[in-house]
Amino acid sequence: MRYYTDNELLIDEVREGKAEAYEFVFKTFYPRLRNYASHFVADVDDTEDILQDCFVRLWERRQTLTYVSLQALLFTMVRNGCINYLKHQAIVNGYQTVHLAHVAGEERLYNYDMLNSTDTELLYDELQRQINHVMERLSPRTRQIFIMSRTEGMKNREIAQQLGISVKIVERHISKALALFRKNISQSPASVVGLALLQWLAS
Repeated sequence: MRYYTDNELLIDEVREGKAEAYEFVFKTFYPRLRNYASHFVADVDDTEDILQDCFVRLWERRQTLTYVSLQALLFTMVRNGCINYLKHQAIVNGYQTVHLAHVAGEERLYNYDMLNSTDTELLYDELQRQINHVMERLSPRTRQIFIMSRTEGMKNREIAQQLGISVKIVERHISKALALFRKNISQSPASVVGLALLQWLAS
């Protein structure tokens, strides 16, 4: 494998589609990026998926690269990949992603690929506000069941057993909550917040 010491030359050759340059980037940064992502995403397979997606996007967008630090760019892309993962997996616990948006780790990261930290915080503040607004409108029983389902990750059968009710009743309460969430989304213009809510409802 060829070794690169000149960042601009490396970017030039990645931009030109040279496989040896891309191989150098992958082998040089992949272990550190995997370790970095593991601080936020525990599942090894999901971590690998996030990293592979980042490297694929780097390759697909190589011709748009400017003379930036590839190291900082890749760490930023991985961090944003983790944010998106957490948004999908646990959006109701918005504090997780807000906290992640402020973490720079051992690198000084700048935003190249997604939102900046201020936009990210505003996004999750608005997302949490919309979730809280709908949750407050649910009946106590529906809210309890919906939290058990979406926040605690319990199956409908487990909820039914714990509460001493039928699975059909559990499904009815969850359907009522979902209908109210979807109504709330439909009344708002299409946005990243709406997309995030839809992802959470689908989880």
